[in-house]
Amino acid sequence: MKIIVTELYSAKGHKNLFINICKLLRVNYDVIAVVPRNSGINIDGVKVIVSDFDYYDDVYERDTSLNRLRYGIKVARVIKRISKLEQIKRMLCVTYDEKSYALLHMAYFSSFNVYLIHNNNIDNMITSKYASIAFRCFNNRISHIVLAGFIKRGLIERFGINPNKIIVLPHPATLFEDKYEIIYDCVGISNGNDESLIKEFIRLEEEEKLFSNNHIHIVLKSKIYKYESEYLQVFNGYLADSEYNRLINSSQILLMPFPLHYKYRMSGTLVDAIVNKKKVISTDIPLICEASKVYPNCISIFNLSTFVESIKKMLYSTEINDFHVFEAYHDEDLLSAILCQGISSIEKEISLIDNYDF
Repeated sequence: MKIIVTELYSAKGHKNLFINICKLLRVNYDVIAVVPRNSGINIDGVKVIVSDFDYYDDVYERDTSLNRLRYGIKVARVIKRISKLEQIKRMLCVTYDEKSYALLHMAYFSSFNVYLIHNNNIDNMITSKYASIAFRCFNNRISHIVLAGFIKRGLIERFGINPNKIIVLPHPATLFEDKYEIIYDCVGISNGNDESLIKEFIRLEEEEKLFSNNHIHIVLKSKIYKYESEYLQVFNGYLADSEYNRLINSSQILLMPFPLHYKYRMSGTLVDAIVNKKKVISTDIPLICEASKVYPNCISIFNLSTFVESIKKMLYSTEINDFHVFEAYHDEDLLSAILCQGISSIEKEISLIDNYDF
């Protein structure tokens, strides 16, 4: 059996997820991965086809619906050509855009068995009427993959999706091989960081020396701000894989200062941190509320008024961590079985079994 794995909205931040999905599928499928030419992706046991275009962010300076559609058409044409040569009608998209996919499905993929992974898509559809309308044009013609159980509940409750068309796949994890000396107390390096919180962290350090006085060394990634003091560093721009790995492994805690309107999305950075034995502290978003029930000794919630106390508590806690539980739940063979059996169940039209949320 063959399957094409691709991204219709190629994002550098999903590179590890893309690679891990291909690895999970290669156990049961002949996997053909379509990748941007500047991705550098090479996966044992997977046929990698390098396209003649780069990642979306490197092709277009402005992120617009029209540009997303243009990019999606480029990818779709490559997939259509491969599907004819390889006689494949099964495709898994690691990332997609709701509005452009509605058109792409009609034009290119109406005869395919399509599996779409939902990243921040449900939140997009909640805030955008047009994204929601576009989604309803194809939502019952494809199958869905979500990276946590609460996201599946969102699809069912808000869009009436058939539960037997939704695979719950706990987010695959990436164990970093390189080890580094611990030099940071916590790092917040996700693309989803709340810029208003970062601005407030900078203010607290400038005006009150909050981190300097408490000797807490923090590194934050921002899309807007740059700042540097002895104990607070804020940077922006693209973060290379090697630097991403180094920052996580050089810290004790992952900080997730995410906006509170994040409702139905998972975080690959959260998974990467825990599998590499780093504790996590975050704003009070549904993902963290759910995950902290399963891993209470390595995930906690903060607010600004108690931030320093929360960090210190995590740094000096003597409680037994939940890392071993997380590792067991994210075993590659187990996740491969969940994904491949889920696809098989959908195609055989039998009931799906949800294993666990995280």
